[in-house]
Amino acid sequence: MNMVVPMADKQANADDGALEGTEDSLAREEEAMEAIRRAIRGLRFGQVVVIVQDGVVVQVDRTERNRIHRRSRTQESCQPFHGGPK
Repeated sequence: MNMVVPMADKQANADDGALEGTEDSLAREEEAMEAIRRAIRGLRFGQVVVIVQDGVVVQVDRTERNRIHRRSRTQESCQPFHGGPK
């Protein structure tokens, strides 16, 4: 799964209203945190990579690994599968 968070605009110009820029920045931060939470939710094996440019989260990558286990005839516990018969 690859989730991309839009890159933030340059810092708000003083004439454009610093308060609006701050609100936009907070909204972007919350959007980035929610993307990270979604990426982590339900992940058993894998990794979440957060890409940051100029101090702003621009991308969240999720790589999920699916482990395949097989049951041994002599054991009830799951053992990792390492290929075909020996």
